[in-house]
Amino acid sequence: MLKKLTEIHAVLTQVKAQVERALTQEVLTLRFGWEFEWYLHHDGKETQHLGLIDLPPLMYLDGGKPGHQLSWGLRFYTLRHAGTELRAVELLTPRKWEFPDVWFVPTGQVRRLYRYLLRRQRRAKREQPPIMPPGEQQSLWDNTIGVLKRDQRLLRQYRITQKRGVLLLGSPGNGKTMACRWLRYEALRRGLAWNQVTSEEFQAARSNGSIRDLFSLDEPGVILFDDFDMALRDRQRYGDEGQSTFLTEMDGMHPKHGVIYLFTSNLNLDELDPAAKRPGRLDQILHFNNPTAELRRRFVRETWPAPLLEKFDWERVVADSHGWSFAEMEEARKSAVIRWLETGQVDWSPTLAKMQARFSQEPLRRPVGFATGNHGVVGEIIGPAAQMTSIYK
Repeated sequence: MLKKLTEIHAVLTQVKAQVERALTQEVLTLRFGWEFEWYLHHDGKETQHLGLIDLPPLMYLDGGKPGHQLSWGLRFYTLRHAGTELRAVELLTPRKWEFPDVWFVPTGQVRRLYRYLLRRQRRAKREQPPIMPPGEQQSLWDNTIGVLKRDQRLLRQYRITQKRGVLLLGSPGNGKTMACRWLRYEALRRGLAWNQVTSEEFQAARSNGSIRDLFSLDEPGVILFDDFDMALRDRQRYGDEGQSTFLTEMDGMHPKHGVIYLFTSNLNLDELDPAAKRPGRLDQILHFNNPTAELRRRFVRETWPAPLLEKFDWERVVADSHGWSFAEMEEARKSAVIRWLETGQVDWSPTLAKMQARFSQEPLRRPVGFATGNHGVVGEIIGPAAQMTSIYK
């Protein structure tokens, strides 16, 4: 153990010196919590990347956006705050269990960057719960945050692993992202960990042998695998593109405790690999179809400005929006509000005509509407996981 720590310290010392040469100033070696890291990635502008010490940067290439990314090296960020340019450098390595998540920040900017991150955290708005039938929202809660907040001693007494796999399935624009944002907020405010993995990160980890890192957390929390069609679809129909490795890590030789695997996907239910639906991997599937009339009514009541609600025939809005997704409902809301702000006119007809014109330009638009399927729980997977549900409820 001591030898390993000594080796890590020696490498970090060399990398720190490399960063100081690049920035021409002294830096401090730091670690950030997940939320602070998210703000740095989201708010920071990537200015350059370098390889480690004397090595060239190791890039990961893929056909998706952005098409390539740094897999191993140093990533330099700049942030603007109160007229000052703040710098931060992220160390990326292929094996996180050997090297910690490390950042380098100019010594003279550490306090200002910390204040910026704290203010950014305070400004973060409370995420509203997703618009779902109350029973389904409660079911989503019970199988994610609710599992992690249960008494671990009681679960151990009944030999139940504090682990769940939950899949949010359905076409884009119908609330999967809203549900994930809500869960993320609720997890972080309760001191639970949250990590997000993209398909690009999965492919990069697969190529450098660090997939196990993606399925582990240092403390109880949620790991979101966002838009993970590739790892969940049927191998018999689409071929094995890493599904076997992915499924093995979910419940393989190294049992996971205190973790919720949360997935989002646009696949149809029959496109999922049968092995993925096995209890212990996916314990619950929630389907997000186009909203029912009642859910559209809730969307209008909860998101439209009060002055418009007083003047609009919002029941007509609900009726005219049959078959629309939540994303399309939001587009219509913005259009109506902008027209009201610019002209002072309260008229639904121009917005409806605009939306209908948009739909007419999409000849391949899939049939939509409540008739296409129920918005809600597809079902608990039959088996041991169903027995666990009675303890979680």
